[in-house]
Amino acid sequence: MGNILTKKKRLNMAFQLMPKDLYCYFDLFCDHGLLGLHMRENSLAQVFFNDKRGALLREINEKYGIGEEHLLDCPAENISFPSSSGLFLLGVGGILMAEVLKSWHERSQLHPDQYFVLGPNYYEFHLRQTLKELNFQLIKRSFVWEKGQGYELFLVRWQEDCDQELWQNFDHEFWRGCLGEDPHAETYLRQKYKSWLKKRQISEVERAYKEEMGTFLDQLVKKAPAT
Repeated sequence: MGNILTKKKRLNMAFQLMPKDLYCYFDLFCDHGLLGLHMRENSLAQVFFNDKRGALLREINEKYGIGEEHLLDCPAENISFPSSSGLFLLGVGGILMAEVLKSWHERSQLHPDQYFVLGPNYYEFHLRQTLKELNFQLIKRSFVWEKGQGYELFLVRWQEDCDQELWQNFDHEFWRGCLGEDPHAETYLRQKYKSWLKKRQISEVERAYKEEMGTFLDQLVKKAPAT
């Protein structure tokens, strides 16, 4: 099949973030299943595909012979998964991701040896607050610019106790590193900052995060060479 993620920067980064020695993997909100198919090609573990659109899952199965036992035609929050699982949640908003994580938490589905790669399309801060509330540990994060849009990706796992401050502080060091690798990171941050300026009501935590982001962006202007 070859590397089907060659031109899919966000999916490829999600694949790189996920540990490769787990018992099984779940490609949630899988769309055409490219990430799950890539996992099947590069792992001996079982890979499950989830999407509420049953017809889409059947199409994937007919084309690639996945097997019906690996297709999960249901809402993501209804899925049960064992220990040593890796779950990809990409392609939807942070609010929906937060609702799914809360549902799993309420059903006692979360364990420390499960790993989650989260790549929300939007509402990243809402997701971050939920991760803080549910005691998710941030293991690694990344930034990807694809087709004119920026995406933050998080590798996390649930812990009974973890440093929650990581979720509410603006990470200057991380974003400086992103800027060194991809100048689009500044465009992404300025877009986020501009959208916050338009909001009439924000929480104190969100306000503090916005102000830190503004300070970071102001420093970029001061450091920029004169023309």
